[in-house]
Amino acid sequence: MNEYEYIYMKKRRDFGRYCNFDSVDAKILGQIERQPQCGDMFVEQTIINAVFHNIVTMSEHSVNTARVKTGSRVMNHVEGGWPKEVDYTEAQDTLKYRKRLEKDPTYLSAVRQLTKQTMMCLEQNTTIDLFEIYFQDEEPDHLPENLTMKSVALFKDPSDESRSVTKIGWHPEGPTKFVASYSNLKFQRMSEDMPMASFIWEVEERNVPTTELRASSPLICCQYNHKNPDLLIGGSYSGLVNYYDLRKGPSPAAKTTVEVGHYDPVYDVVW
Repeated sequence: MNEYEYIYMKKRRDFGRYCNFDSVDAKILGQIERQPQCGDMFVEQTIINAVFHNIVTMSEHSVNTARVKTGSRVMNHVEGGWPKEVDYTEAQDTLKYRKRLEKDPTYLSAVRQLTKQTMMCLEQNTTIDLFEIYFQDEEPDHLPENLTMKSVALFKDPSDESRSVTKIGWHPEGPTKFVASYSNLKFQRMSEDMPMASFIWEVEERNVPTTELRASSPLICCQYNHKNPDLLIGGSYSGLVNYYDLRKGPSPAAKTTVEVGHYDPVYDVVW
């Protein structure tokens, strides 16, 4: 939403009361006579040197902790991981337990989680050193080409005021048309006469835009509908979202209200 300000300017002499000074002679308001006997009462003090510091005084104290008895024990694992009711020496019992365990949903989620961690470790082991020279003795088959680009077409904003192209959306049927959103993102730099419209351009027709998209606030982004190119959606600087139907004209067919709109500018929209 646009913010407005008005600056009032006024000279200092036009408001308030100012001081009025006059030239007057000097006046003696008080005088203290000299008293020589006060000099005999002066006593010189001995100079005292004192040294201070702000180091915190520390103390040391030691205690003995309670003794803990430790012991070593051994355990013989023949084949672990089986419940007590399953005899691991019987292949039939272990097979039944495996089938019942594989149908448990918690087992599947645990396997997926462990697989992610395992794949991460495996990919780290197969990481390629980007700075290592693998083909030092071989000659390249072709030399890389220096890519260059040049301006083919220039689409100039019809408005006289300087604006920026904040977003470009290509036509879904091919690179023949595109919609350009024009706005000024500098805070409180929009003038009252700045145009609010954005335009749809034809690639072959560079002088005049084919369609004008009107809005109450400058559009920052605008995108085509991927299935129906006559429908567009755009986000404005005021936080409102506009819905356009080119078959009904350049004005928005619908838009959000201020009560349910965004508090900040809408920088991007996706169908």
